[in-house]
Amino acid sequence: MKLSSIQKLLVSVLIIPWLIFISGSSQLSEVSQRHVVKYAGLTKTLVNLLKTRTPKIFVIGSYEISMEDLINADIATVFDCDSVISNYMSEAGEGASYEILSEVLKNRISDRFASGDGSLFVNVSSDTTSEGFFINFSIFRDKPVSIPIVLDASDTSFSTSFDTTCTVKFESDIDLFINAGMVNSGFKKEGVNIRINKLSFELTSGSESEGQTDDNDCQDYKTDDSSVYVPKPHKTIPFYLAGKKYSAAARCFSVFAISYWYLTPSDATDFVIDEGQCYTLSYKQLEKGEFKWDNEYLSSLSTSLTMIPAEEQWDSLAFAEKSKRFSYTVDNLFDDDGLEQISLCCDYSVKDGVTVRNKKFVLK
Repeated sequence: MKLSSIQKLLVSVLIIPWLIFISGSSQLSEVSQRHVVKYAGLTKTLVNLLKTRTPKIFVIGSYEISMEDLINADIATVFDCDSVISNYMSEAGEGASYEILSEVLKNRISDRFASGDGSLFVNVSSDTTSEGFFINFSIFRDKPVSIPIVLDASDTSFSTSFDTTCTVKFESDIDLFINAGMVNSGFKKEGVNIRINKLSFELTSGSESEGQTDDNDCQDYKTDDSSVYVPKPHKTIPFYLAGKKYSAAARCFSVFAISYWYLTPSDATDFVIDEGQCYTLSYKQLEKGEFKWDNEYLSSLSTSLTMIPAEEQWDSLAFAEKSKRFSYTVDNLFDDDGLEQISLCCDYSVKDGVTVRNKKFVLK
């Protein structure tokens, strides 16, 4: 479908950096500390809106980890497409179409994600509506990431470290609606509306479905089958307990962390619980600060290790007579008050108050 009928309208809602001018101000304050988002263009305003969020980091042992940084160091900027739209409209002229515009935007967004392992699906659609036109951005990105696990007891009684491979995911579904009548009447900010249908980040290990880990179950760590460890496990982990070195093998490891984000009016009292309840807000509301981010975090971690003294051989006798089991679980990785449970079997007890959450490092 041709874009020529609304070409001037589309260009009018774009603000290209060298065209920005605000009467009485020498500088555009795009995002204030009060979360007031100035109108800065069709997609640039979206970028600045996303930057008003304050994502939490989560903690695994000695490491602070940002799920968003694992996907992209500045995830908001992948949506910055005003100059791309302007360039396409200028070059295509009367031959501009929604289909090609969508493809141009899709390619621009895709290019902003680093290539590598994992998968990337970007879909951009645009077309007319009864009031003007819309643009929809849908993105799914996942990739494997190496996560260092460093568990050092706060009383120095034990320590261990190993790496594990997890999958980090990003999903977004965002609509921009342009009301031609309002924009043409000079009410640009009132005529551009946004609805964030989905915005989520997730990190998982094992096979998962809606956050439930199906394999590597760590719930029943009290029983061990020696056949799993004899002969020597494929990979062993150094474990230090009361000054003595052990050779450990992971019986199981599972981690799950997810954050959901919902854009709502500032006076909304209900909490959005699914995509069908998402709000549509005007850019005028964003400029007046009449919005807020509702967010939800879910997370957990469980691991269980079996170990024998480092000088021993991995055989049935050593396993039966000298093996020990270590388990660690935490029910909230995003909160320092998350409940930690640490246990060592069978002749060593962990003191009350011991923790491994010391935040010595930040994962880059």
